[in-house]
Amino acid sequence: TTAAAADIWFQADTADLLYLTPRNGARLWVGDRSDRGRTGCAAGTHYTADRISLADLPAGSHVCVRTNGGHISQMRIVGLEGSASPRTLRFSYATWN
Repeated sequence: TTAAAADIWFQADTADLLYLTPRNGARLWVGDRSDRGRTGCAAGTHYTADRISLADLPAGSHVCVRTNGGHISQMRIVGLEGSASPRTLRFSYATWN
């Protein structure tokens, strides 16, 4: 399910076409997929409202997020589980004030 005010949607068009899709004014920045932390994510200038294919985000990838509330966040892709729909996306994240 997706909360109405969520920043990110795990969008599954099919079992293989999977995306991180920003919602409600949130923006994403992949960059080089490294762990940039608060300072690195805050300095980012290439945030986008476009969805990002999970095919481009292997386990261990980091994605910076500007939340719809104006906060800086970083999520780390832990991995995908399951081979058929519905799949489960595992991730960790930190959000800073």
